[in-house]
Amino acid sequence: MSTMSSFAEQQTDMIQVLTEKNKRLMDRIQDIEATLAASASTAGQSVGKMLAKGAKRDASVPESDVVPAKKRRGEAIMPSTLWFEWFTLVPRPWNQGNDGNRQRRSDMKLLVDFMRLFIEGGYSLDEHKDGYRDEVLKLGKSAEVKLGLYLKEKGIKAKAGGACLKKLRELHCAMHLDAHIQPFDGLFRAGLVEDPSSLSSINQLRPLQLNASI
Repeated sequence: MSTMSSFAEQQTDMIQVLTEKNKRLMDRIQDIEATLAASASTAGQSVGKMLAKGAKRDASVPESDVVPAKKRRGEAIMPSTLWFEWFTLVPRPWNQGNDGNRQRRSDMKLLVDFMRLFIEGGYSLDEHKDGYRDEVLKLGKSAEVKLGLYLKEKGIKAKAGGACLKKLRELHCAMHLDAHIQPFDGLFRAGLVEDPSSLSSINQLRPLQLNASI
């Protein structure tokens, strides 16, 4: 019974993640449509000005009959959602063939590396095995919960992925994450972390206290 309940929870979480991705896709489409509408409006105004040189403009016709749509503010994207995207997007974000936004990929890579620090005892992710996506989702949720508790202990209220990344960078620079980085590095070197990500995108964080003492 507990297995069925766990499976149902995983399916519900996956639906929530996919729903967030669909919402973000719709926001992007609306932004593109708004940009195209604004461009068309500007072009129409230019043509109107050229015609106005030889004819008096009809006062009953407004200067612009297209009002650019206001850009919708993007909804908060949780760390577990970005984690899920990192491991499941096709092509994978760590592959050179992925032509997505470079800055977003860079931020996602760093956030995922921070989240790895909050998975105790190592983990195993094999994208060729059945249940890979479920395992990715489960690990991401677990890391998100532990990350949230850690930030709460520090008096930080950040929850969205971007806000968490900003605070984690600050904590790293202040050497507060050294106690998490060193244990993960040990697990990684011992082969207890099996991750499909490229080597250049995993275990890239270094304890700053150690560097300062060198």
